[in-house]
Order: sequence, then C-alpha cells, then structure tokens
Amino acid sequence: MYEKYLAKYNKTQSLIQEEPEQDLYNIIVIPCLNEPEILNTLQSLKFCDLPQKSVEIIIVINSSELAETDVLKQNKLTYDEINSFAEKENTQKIKFYPILIDNVSKKKAGAGFARKLGMDEAIFRFNQIGIDGLITNLDADTIVDKNYLIEIENTFLNTNANAASIYFEHSLDEEKFGKDVILGIKKYELYLRYFKQALRYINFPFATHTIGSAFVVKSSIYVSYGGMKATQAGEDFYFIQKVIQAGNYAEIVNTKVIPSPRLSQRVIFGTGPAIIDILKEKDFNYYVYSIESFKDLKLFIDKIDLFFNADNDTVNDLINSLPKPLTSFLQDIKFEDTIVKIKSNTKTLETFKKAFFNNFNTFSLIRFLNETHQQFYKKQEVEIVAKQLLDLTNKKYTNTKLNDLLIIYKQIDLENC
Repeated sequence: MYEKYLAKYNKTQSLIQEEPEQDLYNIIVIPCLNEPEILNTLQSLKFCDLPQKSVEIIIVINSSELAETDVLKQNKLTYDEINSFAEKENTQKIKFYPILIDNVSKKKAGAGFARKLGMDEAIFRFNQIGIDGLITNLDADTIVDKNYLIEIENTFLNTNANAASIYFEHSLDEEKFGKDVILGIKKYELYLRYFKQALRYINFPFATHTIGSAFVVKSSIYVSYGGMKATQAGEDFYFIQKVIQAGNYAEIVNTKVIPSPRLSQRVIFGTGPAIIDILKEKDFNYYVYSIESFKDLKLFIDKIDLFFNADNDTVNDLINSLPKPLTSFLQDIKFEDTIVKIKSNTKTLETFKKAFFNNFNTFSLIRFLNETHQQFYKKQEVEIVAKQLLDLTNKKYTNTKLNDLLIIYKQIDLENC
C-alpha cells in the first residue's frame, strides 16, 4: 500500500518486532529527549476511554552525537521505564512502544528527525495491515483529556477529514512552573489565539492552530505529501501548512491537549523560546504583529473578486490602490505577474481563489508581516492588539485584564472552530 514511499526512504524493516493488531487505526508519535516525566504523558493516555479500534503509542527516545552523558543516561532510564510500563499496561487495544535512537548526526538531530522516524514507522505498520490509518502527534511534556482517543477516532470515522488540529490549553499550574512562567504562557497563548482570529477576520482560508503536539493526519495524506521533513525546528508547522492547503482540515474541540509551558531552548521558535523572550522583557511585555497589518491584508483579500474580473492594467491599479506596506510587498514578490498567470489558467472564481491562496499562502502572509514590521509598523503588546481585534469583530467584553482576555479568546476558538 505504501511500498513506494517506504522504498524511497529505505524503510525496509520495522523498528518494532511485534506485529500490529488487524484493527489498528491510530498511532500516536511522541518525540522524546531527556524527559524524566514522560510517564505522566503515557499515564494520561492509558487513562483515556478506549475507542473502537486499537491504538499504538510510539515513543522515539533520541539524542545527537553531541549529547552529554547526563542526557544519554536519562534517555536510557526513560527507555527502561517505558518498557516496564508497557509490560504492565499493554493490552490488545492500546500498546506502548519505546524506540531508543542514540548518536544521531548533529545535522539531523532534533524533534523533526524523531517525529519523522516515528511517523515513518507508523506508515510501515499501517502498510503491514493495508489500511489508511491515523498518525497523531503528541509531545513528551503534555497530558490529554480522558475522551482524547475517542474524539480523534470519531472525527475521522464520521467525516471526510484528511487531517485535524486538536484544541489545546497550556497548563497554568503556578505551583509547578512558577508565577513568572505562567504569566509568560498566558501572553504567548493569547498571541496564538489572537493570530488565528486575526486570520479569520481577514477571511484567510488557512486560519487554524499549528501546534506540533496537537494534530492528526491520515497515513495516505502523510505519504502523498512526502512525509515529515527531518528539520531541527518547525517541521510540524511546515508540514501542517501543506496539508491545510489540501482541504478537508478539521478542528477537534470536544477534547483537548494540555502542553507544558516549561522553558526550553531545544528549538528556535515555539513555546519554550517564546517564554524565554517574554521573561527577558521589562514588565514581561510580549510584542506581536499590529492590528494595522491585518487591516491591510483584509483590504487585499477583499479585492479577490475584483482581481478575478480585472484586465491586466486594472490588476496593477488595484495593487497600487492598497496601503503602501502591502503595495510595496506585492511589488517586491511580483504578485501582479502571479495574478495575471493565475487568471490565464483558471475559468471560475472558485478555482481562481484556490490558486490565489496557494500562492499567497501562510508563508507569504508571515513574510509580509515580518517585513512590514521592519519597515512600516511597530509590533505592539499582545493585550493591546487582542482588545483591538475584539473591537473590530464586535465581540463584547467587560474586563480587559490578561486572564479575562485569554478566557474570551479560548471561548471564541471553541465557538468558531
């Protein structure tokens, strides 16, 4: 079923000796590096209500050739602990499989390598039984709701979803993580939710969260997009963006993943580095994309129908009529030529829009946001822009403190999935 993909990546044998159950449907992949508390994550999975079909959890315990002795010792201890846990807890319906990979080259080592290795192993196992199963991504410092496994299975059995994100809320345990870290994660999570809702405000079609510990993809879709890239950071974000553009991307909101807000410098962006940056700022301010930049984008996207019906000269006029930051950006990337080319290859507004957003996708949008905040706009404190967006979208609120804003945005996420 997946022989061509497996051959391409020289995946000729399974890292797991035991044969998969014939009704295996969901394989959860967890990258793991120096994680002394990973059993908390595995226990939360074990405590879940079990779905109809079998589930496997593959934990890829990995380290680079540059890893310190303490890390190697912890990884070996983790491997032994998970093996003991699996011996006691594995059943026909749910099984835990640790994989220990040491001495990974420094060019490959990282969460991306571990995630890809685990996901490719899932493909090998699904290929053994000839099914289109699910590959769920989770992190080693997360816990999940009791109905997590059931809700994932139900979503894909009862809809035509190709992939899905899962609702998340970071842990806000001050006793465990400290008051400052929790303040930082509240601001970072508010930013994530502000960014998603800002994309909805401008009618951008790919408005969804892209959290590595909270997404699911069908094995057939994973293979069709060439699998996960073994990059050292952001591999989940890049892969999810490709899958989103394929369509039929669902949002699962009847359960949740609870990631840790801990400090980390293992990757160059994401939760850990964001918290570190916030704690470095005076008064723990967190500066993010301004609301003005999203207003510019909305003016641009609102003109799609006009672009479709315009002749070539009018396309240029429409671009020049936009705010200067956006006009400058579109001219730099020669988007006028792109629009003209799209128009020549599409006959309907629907196909034009699809091609338009395949070109002006999330990567283009973020590039615009980054460049325009270097040249035209200043980033603003997250609480300020979060309130501005609520005003723009006519959302009612009475309190404007951080806690209240985060609660409001969580509720909006649940309602507008």
